[in-house]
Amino acid sequence: MSSWPHLFRVTILAVALGAGSGVVASALTSAYLVDYASQLGELSSPLRFGERVPRPAGLTDAVLVSLRERVLPSTALFYAAAPGADGFDLAAPERVGVVLTSDGWMLTSAESGRPAPTHVVVGREAYAVERTAADPVSGTLFVKVAARNLPTVAFGGSEALAPADLLFVADGARALSSVRLRANVRPAAASSDRAARRLHVDVALPGSPVYDADGELVGLAVDEDGAVPVETFLPAFRALLRDGAPTRGTLGLTYRDLSLSVGLQVSLPTTGLLVTSVGRGSAAEVGGVRAGDVLVSLDGRSLDGARSLDEELGGAAADQTVTFVVDRNGERRDVRVTLR
Repeated sequence: MSSWPHLFRVTILAVALGAGSGVVASALTSAYLVDYASQLGELSSPLRFGERVPRPAGLTDAVLVSLRERVLPSTALFYAAAPGADGFDLAAPERVGVVLTSDGWMLTSAESGRPAPTHVVVGREAYAVERTAADPVSGTLFVKVAARNLPTVAFGGSEALAPADLLFVADGARALSSVRLRANVRPAAASSDRAARRLHVDVALPGSPVYDADGELVGLAVDEDGAVPVETFLPAFRALLRDGAPTRGTLGLTYRDLSLSVGLQVSLPTTGLLVTSVGRGSAAEVGGVRAGDVLVSLDGRSLDGARSLDEELGGAAADQTVTFVVDRNGERRDVRVTLR
């Protein structure tokens, strides 16, 4: 009889976890994916979200082999010139990336100074680039080729990752390196229209996809600071599939996160975003936001340092109106801003 209370608690916990995962899955696989798949007819696996599998204890050869089999087939190699007589040099791509949809949407870094890709190699096949679309917020580049039934990657989540967590970086068609996460941080000073958070990991090539121990995509290397989290480029990809372009609304201000700052004025709140500059003619200026304001909340969500402003804005579209609670000289007021 004493086992019944324990069994009851385990059952309740299992139901709660199952319900939580269902909410996440529902949020990620929303109506735009259904519309996209129905428009393309025979599309297979347009976006694949991770299915949790038992994780072996420790990093063994068997674990590495399993991860390679899961993630390397979806690695994409990008080149800025036509192939030579012997084809492409798989060991020397301009940048690396990852396949997002089975019909040819891929993702890589939009790093400035590098030539635009003209060809992509996935597995043993080479494809000519048909279209590119940059997302300036995340610093990534979406690339489209004419393909069918490409292997795709599963999306994970990055917000719970902590320093020293074991991650994996695909540096090429056959290379999968294990790395330790140095930091998962946001700077105190940031822009509303650029991805603030970075996964600090060592990467060899721009565009290298970063995976967790379950083989799920958690980031993409974009600069010397490391990888942008998956949560920063997924909103742009949703917009690309829905609207044909990775557009999202801009706010046009810079700020300092008070929860990450020390030594500022005693009169300032301990949390919130202190506006340090407002772009001339920006949505923020037109809406009435001023330098020196403290943004306390956005559409009812407290700006308490848990997420950066670009993450809070997420996939908000141009012409969408958002409401801030602003602390101005100790007095709070609502400010409505229409994004541009």
